[in-house]
Amino acid sequence: MKRNFLKSISLFLPLLFISFTLEANDNESWERGRNLYIEGSYQESLEHFVELEERGFLSWQLLYNIGNCHFKLNNLGSSILYYERALKLNPTNSDILYNLEFAKRFTVDRLESVPEFVLKSWFRKINYSLSSNRWAYISLFAIALTVLSFLGFRYGPNRRVRKWLFFLSLLLLLVFILSSLFSVTQKSRYYNNSEAIVFSSVMSVKNSPDQFGSTLFILHEGTKVIRVEQLEEWSKIIISDGREGWVATQQLEFI
Repeated sequence: MKRNFLKSISLFLPLLFISFTLEANDNESWERGRNLYIEGSYQESLEHFVELEERGFLSWQLLYNIGNCHFKLNNLGSSILYYERALKLNPTNSDILYNLEFAKRFTVDRLESVPEFVLKSWFRKINYSLSSNRWAYISLFAIALTVLSFLGFRYGPNRRVRKWLFFLSLLLLLVFILSSLFSVTQKSRYYNNSEAIVFSSVMSVKNSPDQFGSTLFILHEGTKVIRVEQLEEWSKIIISDGREGWVATQQLEFI
């Protein structure tokens, strides 16, 4: 199956290159990695990008490009892992979403997802329309206006003005609550490391946290799972169709 990767690579979106404000050495590694990718030297390009990552430089562009290199090298699990990590930093980016979905076409497992409640989908779509920091700025602005509106209500010149300022303060308070919730939700998801990618070519999911448990089902490289519990070197996971079981933690790489 992996031999088909390069046959389909013509459909893959071009590698995204963006200029960064980097230190001289970092900029050199970035440019070298970029040029090597263009030349088709994907392993060498990957080494330069990973060097940047190990130095502590973090951006969705870097993670996205590492994912592209892994895909070109037929490392399915690693490519999906890095696309997912890039998506954590930029959840609405169309390039990341496209490449992630494209890479998932090569996974063995075809899982049906449990239908999501429509309000939850609506909430998430609004949430990721702005970044966590922007929602935080909006919440600060909203609470400041709420205080001013409430003071206007308290000391307004007449009843009609106080009435309108009272309703305005309630509306602004609602904006503050929602924007704060959106900001906190995004931050919480970013720092939550319960999501993982299967890194073994074949992984048995068992009914108990030991090697003697019965196999419930099999998963393959590149499949995304969520850890809901951990017991020593075993993790209890759940997959998108609702099935769950125990796997050896070393077979997973956490997003």
